[in-house]
Amino acid sequence: KIKKDVLIKMCKTMTHRGPDEEGYYISEDGLGFGHRRLNIIDLSTGQQPLSNEDGTVWVVFNGEIYSFLEVREELVAKGHIFKTKSDTEVIVHAYEEYGEDCLEYFRGMFAFAIWDTKKQEVFLARDRAGQKPLYYYVDNERLIFASEMKAILAAGLIKKEIDKNALYDYFCLGYVPSPKTIFKEIKKLPPAHTLAVSRKEQNLKQYWKLNFNENEGKTEDFFREELKKVFYEAVKLRLISDVPLGAFLSGGVDSSSIVALMSEIGCDPLITNAIDFDVDSYNESKFAREIAERFQTEHHEFRVTASQVDNIERIIGYFDEPFADSSAIPTFFVSRETRKTVTVALSGDGGDENFAGYRRYYIDNLENEWRKKIGPLKCCARTLGAVYPQFAWMPQKVRGKTFLTNVGQNPIQAFWNSSSNLKNNFLEKVLRNDFKDSISGYSFLSEFEDYYNGIRSRDHLSKIQALDIRYYMCEDILTKVDRMSMANSLESRAPLLDHKLMELAASIPSNMKLKGNQGKYILKRTMESYFAPGFLDRQKQGFSMPVAEWLRKDLKTIIEERILKSKDIIGDCFKKKTLDNMWLLHQKGHKDYSSFFWTLLALQIWEDKYLT
Repeated sequence: KIKKDVLIKMCKTMTHRGPDEEGYYISEDGLGFGHRRLNIIDLSTGQQPLSNEDGTVWVVFNGEIYSFLEVREELVAKGHIFKTKSDTEVIVHAYEEYGEDCLEYFRGMFAFAIWDTKKQEVFLARDRAGQKPLYYYVDNERLIFASEMKAILAAGLIKKEIDKNALYDYFCLGYVPSPKTIFKEIKKLPPAHTLAVSRKEQNLKQYWKLNFNENEGKTEDFFREELKKVFYEAVKLRLISDVPLGAFLSGGVDSSSIVALMSEIGCDPLITNAIDFDVDSYNESKFAREIAERFQTEHHEFRVTASQVDNIERIIGYFDEPFADSSAIPTFFVSRETRKTVTVALSGDGGDENFAGYRRYYIDNLENEWRKKIGPLKCCARTLGAVYPQFAWMPQKVRGKTFLTNVGQNPIQAFWNSSSNLKNNFLEKVLRNDFKDSISGYSFLSEFEDYYNGIRSRDHLSKIQALDIRYYMCEDILTKVDRMSMANSLESRAPLLDHKLMELAASIPSNMKLKGNQGKYILKRTMESYFAPGFLDRQKQGFSMPVAEWLRKDLKTIIEERILKSKDIIGDCFKKKTLDNMWLLHQKGHKDYSSFFWTLLALQIWEDKYLT
């Protein structure tokens, strides 16, 4: 039977996720629920854990069910009695009424656990896109779960044994993809999945999958009209709140469009927050200011500089696993500044994946065209790519190494190569032989290919979008936003990840998403009337940090003291002479190894926090 002091210890590790209240429930059967609450809806009576009228169904819940008022109305009509006005209680009664099918009625972001006393079963569920995290450990005797892995570790029952395949995934991708975690015994519930655990069995199921059956018979005008309607509705639903609400504003297509719709809906005051950098080439803040002026928002800006490196260890520590996306740093700061004015912020996450906004989709299309043209000469292109030099000082447009390599491969191998944080052929050179032997030729590429081949679509662009939605978006982008916003007790909501909008986007023909070299074509045309001519059509800049420059200046010492002298995981995995030589080439500006050294830095900081 779980002891309350263990639950309290676990919950204490996640105070940042729920600073306002805490609650506990321990059943006679030995099950215990603990909860930390961030007050958003029904501030006076929405405490958790929460049960139905007779205490036979209990729930703990992280997230928001935006459709809860509509579902509640249906449940009341069926005779259910509510004691609160919260979306949490809707989960309880919907489960009573519909069982596991209750998920079909939920429009939102969520991770929740239900204890069904009649079935003697715990039912875990995670939202369709994977906006909210859910970690768990299960064996024949116990189930331990939490929103963050640090809470599971706090129970003191799990052995911290590193999964070397997961570590290799991290080197390749910059994150550990679900269901794996960096530890062998702990898993992540994948997006759009449920896990039912009883004393007799465990049942993992996928309850939703994005369908890319394109509706070829519809016109561009039809899709623009439908998209505007569903997008507007998705934004409006996410304005439900009993606390101050605002938006992240980068000045890009997605966040600007959301601010435009918030203004049209009548969000008052409309509070926006942005960041900028002290390196001009990474600075997009002038576009954010232009949007703020256009829609008369209460606008706030914060500058991120290399002098703030003192925060890096604390920020990376929030992830509980090695995590190498350096844009977590500005995401933390924009979340921190945003929390000073609001408790909820709408974000533009999901726009690039749903509407083919990344430049790599256009490059991938070019590679496919060239692949068809050169036919049997593909092997020559691959060979040329292997010997083609690539220097950091060369203009981006003439860096042809990746292009040549990709043209010489099949489409899915090429996309894997483009998507990888560190390429397989690069890792082959820098990893120690004993580490490579320990993973026995393992590569995540095979899982990548299996997922690609399992997508029911003949369209290559749709299939690689589906890959990005499942892996890069869920495991990198959404992980980053959740951890950095919740580290500051801020809730981030993403209208472009509304599942009805995602389903509509998936049905739009690819040539209306990627038109020539222009990504997000249909979204831009749908929203263009809100903006000055040409504003939405400028080249995408992205949300990144000037890591290469910082590694040569402010971060130089930390790399030389923590990475190049490391005798722990880094020393066990990488060739020391190779690391020293790469660092020298980076410092001279002959090569850009910023992604590699940032990956190692994030790993070392994680190891120091969790394994020492």
